[in-house]
Amino acid sequence: MTKALLLIGILIMPFGLRAQSPTDSGRRVAENAVGPVINEDRGYAYIITAESQPCFTNSKKSTSLPVQYSIFLGDGWSSDALRTLEPSLSNLFAAPQTLQDTELRGMDIASSAGQNPFHESPSGTGGGNISDLMVQQQIRDVIGNNSAPRITSDMIVVVYLDTGFHSRLAELEGGKHFVAYSNAFNTEGSRIRYIVVPLDITVKGAGAAARKAFLCTVFGS
Repeated sequence: MTKALLLIGILIMPFGLRAQSPTDSGRRVAENAVGPVINEDRGYAYIITAESQPCFTNSKKSTSLPVQYSIFLGDGWSSDALRTLEPSLSNLFAAPQTLQDTELRGMDIASSAGQNPFHESPSGTGGGNISDLMVQQQIRDVIGNNSAPRITSDMIVVVYLDTGFHSRLAELEGGKHFVAYSNAFNTEGSRIRYIVVPLDITVKGAGAAARKAFLCTVFGS
């Protein structure tokens, strides 16, 4: 009898462990609209959904925002339809009056149109699925590009994917589980914080998604 119960327990154990897997945990977080998820490199990323609440609880501890560095990734940014979005997307806080007063209370918004550096990065692929590790490599490529404005560790990089890309974060999908996400990685002795904003689903909401993710990256959540 004891051996039979032990055998049943061994057979059931994998199913119990599967219920606690990082993927399922990430999916539950996505369904609950906000939170850290396990990335494909086994690190943590932080997703933003349309229902995520803004992160301003610690805003009074800071008087300024980091510089925003934008990368417009994909061949689609050469089109007039997307290029006209670049000035506003690369300067998310140039017009703080578009935000709720409580979001930026006590903060010094120094950015204005045209100040923040940005770089167009054609992919040459036409789009397709793009993982977080692929995004990290794209940022590394820009860092190594001597013709691009310099990225420093005190900046926050915002990567805008053109409409041909479909963002994937482990098994989560952009547009379905998140409208943006934030993450960080180390390269050449620097810690690079970055945000990914896919436009395949949320072209009109890209600015709002990026602002929410930017502030959550600065102040935590």
